[in-house]
Amino acid sequence: MAEKQLEKEVAKLDVSIFEIVGPIMIGPSSSHTAGMARIGRMAKDIIGADLKRIQIALHPQIKSTFKGHETDVAIVGGLLGMREDDESIKDALKIAEKKNIDTMVSFLPSTYQNPNTVVLTVESDHGIISITGISIGGGSFKITDIDGKKVSFTGKTNYLFVNYTKKETENKIIKTLEADKALQEKQLGYGAIQTRNNYLFWLSFLNSMPGNILREIRKLDGVIDARISPPILSFGLSKQPHRPLFKSIRELMELAREQGSLFEAILKYETNRSGRTAKEIIDLMGTHLEIMQKAVDQGLKEEITLVTGLASGIDGKLLARSVENGNSISGDVLPTAISRALAVMEVNGSMGTVVAAPTAGSCGIIPGCLLTVKDKKNLSDFDVIRALIVAGGIGVTFAHAGVSFSGAVGGCQSEVGVSSALAASALVELVGGNPMQVAHAAALAIKNMLGLVCDPLGGPVEVPCIKRNAIGVANAFAAAEMALAGIKSVIPPDEVLLALKNVQSLLPSELKGSAMGGLACTPTARKFRGESNLCCVLDS
Repeated sequence: MAEKQLEKEVAKLDVSIFEIVGPIMIGPSSSHTAGMARIGRMAKDIIGADLKRIQIALHPQIKSTFKGHETDVAIVGGLLGMREDDESIKDALKIAEKKNIDTMVSFLPSTYQNPNTVVLTVESDHGIISITGISIGGGSFKITDIDGKKVSFTGKTNYLFVNYTKKETENKIIKTLEADKALQEKQLGYGAIQTRNNYLFWLSFLNSMPGNILREIRKLDGVIDARISPPILSFGLSKQPHRPLFKSIRELMELAREQGSLFEAILKYETNRSGRTAKEIIDLMGTHLEIMQKAVDQGLKEEITLVTGLASGIDGKLLARSVENGNSISGDVLPTAISRALAVMEVNGSMGTVVAAPTAGSCGIIPGCLLTVKDKKNLSDFDVIRALIVAGGIGVTFAHAGVSFSGAVGGCQSEVGVSSALAASALVELVGGNPMQVAHAAALAIKNMLGLVCDPLGGPVEVPCIKRNAIGVANAFAAAEMALAGIKSVIPPDEVLLALKNVQSLLPSELKGSAMGGLACTPTARKFRGESNLCCVLDS
């Protein structure tokens, strides 16, 4: 590691509301599809050469589920330069084959703690390199290791990567960079490691780099290549790492009092951390709303073919038709919201375009709830955008509390549970509730979801994931109704988040997307996987 590596750590940058209500992505999984595609893209930029062979080593906990999540497809797509919302990513393996790039999948020892870990061993024109990444949840990620050397790349900033053959070249690179005073002010950190083939230098920086600097570095003796990697997570960033305007729900409530509303408080937070204007943030969230609406319309009006066909692909339509025919036993608001949630999840299960909120496995809940109330109360798109921004801000407090958004890390309480809480808070905001009601709606919703397990039958985000979004919708309405009536959580909201984090850690791995417990161990699930002799917890 370079002796003068700066201590400023990019991983400590503020969480964006678009990490909560987002990303826009191709389904079916935010952790195992979108997040893995982003790891692949970051690895591509680190490698900086034409690929010849890709070996993907995944955690054994997702051995039964990675195919249904298209994890290998997503990683290869990322290594080919495809974004997580690129329709062509579905054909990544075929494209790699046409380019004569060999791909293979293996599995890591179970000693790796995080089940969302992937180790990529890639042969390129620069030789062989090993890159370790972790999909954190909701599409976010971190690169943690290159050829056995610890690093920390989050994809939130610009990076300069330089490959070189002589160790002394490192000082020449640093002197070239130091010659530009303006660039020094943009630097977040730099470092260098020796890889198995040569040396790799990196610089994390804000905004842009003058073209002459890149040209000068490429001329240095021993330099093989130098390139700029733009942010993989393009949430905008204009400042050095600093303390966010809020981290906890309590702090958010205080900021809301100062700013006059939750919406204004969260808008200021995102403006402060991103450098974007309020209009730019509102417009971007408006784009997310458009994608949500399109997914609802597609799921209810078009023929949907799921990846495996394990679920029908018509459940959203069936429930919508039942409501239209007057067959609902609970009025028309709740079943309409559920039908829309099912429709969005069916689009996700067909590798369609959705907005993870905060995950793809729970992407139906927020649009199902908000778009239904919007229609029933004749509200505007801007009203919904406000509610989405508030939901994003509430989700930021979850992230700062250390809550995982990945079912493989914390069970489905991390996905459907969290999404239900965000939907509850957004519903309260949407109909004019006050900030404390918004906070208590989230807390009430989470309390009802503690312990919810992740037990998909064999990888596809279909069973029970699609219909489990329905209970997320129902729970969100229940929590919002209680909060609007003045009912409060006895346990303060911030403490509820600590409880959620605690239960996430206590759930056994068999109930975290491993296909080794719960519904995944039923005879029907085993038959689907062709694993009739698989030993499950159910056997005991």
